[in-house]
Amino acid sequence: MSSFNTTNDDFDLKPKRYRTLDEFYNEAHQSLEADRIGYLIIFIALGLANVGDASESGSVNFLLADEDFQKELLGDNDGFLASSLYIGMLVGGIFTGPISDVRRGRRTVLMMGLLITSCFGIISALSGTFWQLCICRAVVGVGVGTVGSSLLALTTEHTPSAQRGRYIALVSASWTIGAVYVAVVAFWLFGTLNTSWRIYLLVNAIPSFLALVMVWLFVPESARHLALQGHYREATAVANYLGESMGHTERAMQLEEINAQFNVKREDKTLRQVVMSIRNLYRKNIRGRTLIIQFTWFTLTYASGINVWLARLYSDMEMPHVYTLGLVYALGSLPANVVAYYLIDRFSRVRLLVASGFLMTLSLAVFSTISEYSQNPLMFMTVGCVLNLTYVLSWTVLAVVTAESFPTSVRSTAVGVSAATGRLAAIAMNLVTGTLLNQATAPTIIFGISGMASFLGVLMLVIVPIPNMTGEPLEDI
Repeated sequence: MSSFNTTNDDFDLKPKRYRTLDEFYNEAHQSLEADRIGYLIIFIALGLANVGDASESGSVNFLLADEDFQKELLGDNDGFLASSLYIGMLVGGIFTGPISDVRRGRRTVLMMGLLITSCFGIISALSGTFWQLCICRAVVGVGVGTVGSSLLALTTEHTPSAQRGRYIALVSASWTIGAVYVAVVAFWLFGTLNTSWRIYLLVNAIPSFLALVMVWLFVPESARHLALQGHYREATAVANYLGESMGHTERAMQLEEINAQFNVKREDKTLRQVVMSIRNLYRKNIRGRTLIIQFTWFTLTYASGINVWLARLYSDMEMPHVYTLGLVYALGSLPANVVAYYLIDRFSRVRLLVASGFLMTLSLAVFSTISEYSQNPLMFMTVGCVLNLTYVLSWTVLAVVTAESFPTSVRSTAVGVSAATGRLAAIAMNLVTGTLLNQATAPTIIFGISGMASFLGVLMLVIVPIPNMTGEPLEDI
């Protein structure tokens, strides 16, 4: 009589367990003998792109306060110049976000934005008339908006879920470096050397060009985006490249694992799909969070729009050492980045956003009050540092919340549309502020309106909270 021996290995009826990208990235990041220099270089390159955005966005602040520029080109057109950049940012964000999701990918769109920003930043310095300058700054804004729509999505999709907040905070912190860079350049060129505003604009275009080179050399396309487009082999290669750059030496990500997670029907990359990407933000399951995040972007952008006018307001109030005050104000945001880095993955993102928004409202209220009764530089310096700290903390948390609240299929679209909503607020803020400048109580009114915008944003988050995604896997579809 023959025997038929079986083992559990012969008849293992359990389905094979495939890892997701989030699980693989978390596993790779926990490598005990990790040398993450290559991985950190990716985020240094992404951070430098954010520095470029910050330097171009913040350059108008000190440009408006330069007396030579006022006499040569500006005249009484303050509001138009300040708004031109944001008009471009609105266009860049709302159109290139869907293109990044549906057609070109995050890396290509990011490089395109950096190229536009750096080229037209240089061309701006050659402008012969005010309206030529406005057109150039609007095109720079298109580049800045293009960078913003893809940068946040790419950063989010390259990170492990357990450390996602910290890496996004790290890239967001580079905005502060850009703000300090602008302030130092203004202090050096305007405050010390008393040189031309054209040199100032040329120097501010440098970070975007350097970022373009760094992204081209070191930053890969998003594995999630590639997989959703059906490019499974390329997605697997990128995932393993990121894993190796984190120091991972164990089992590599397999093609069948990517295929199992992202086995979806590919759709034609048509203009209709670009439009549908925007419409998908308002489908029933995510409509609520889309509207709340858009409203938060609108109110926070209006409240923080005062940054564009601070040096000019100081100058109109005849305060001494305008460029020194601007530099100290920029440096005051550095502690906020440290706070954000250590708290972002430890506490609820929404609670951090509400707390920082509340402190922002209080700071703006104090600013509005003291601007009517005092011209003490030390007092303005102290309150300004606290105010800028709340700005940076709020924007860092909002960047994380926006990026992780939406699935990969519409993430860049969500960032672009949310940012475009904020640009509408920035345009409105700049036009309103430009019309109020000649009034004796202008600083009090301007700070007061900004404080009300901040309060409304905080109130909405308290009444209608959005889901907390701290440490949770990203959605893909």
